[in-house]
Amino acid sequence: MPGLGKITSAGLVAAMPELGQVSDNVAAALLEVAPYDDDSGQRRCDRHIQGGRRKIRNLFYMACLGAATRQGLR
Repeated sequence: MPGLGKITSAGLVAAMPELGQVSDNVAAALLEVAPYDDDSGQRRCDRHIQGGRRKIRNLFYMACLGAATRQGLR
């Protein structure tokens, strides 16, 4: 995939060894991009992200930012 280079791929494999063995929902939770609700009884609150592995999320964010801003990418 354009924008995801060798460093990003190596970082994801090193920091998330279970990446190929878990479901998409579990991988999103580990990457800290899955929204969780904060509801209790009648109370309904906003969804937010929590937990996960911050270093992996930052690594992936920088790769996605670079891919999104790359000239000529369509």
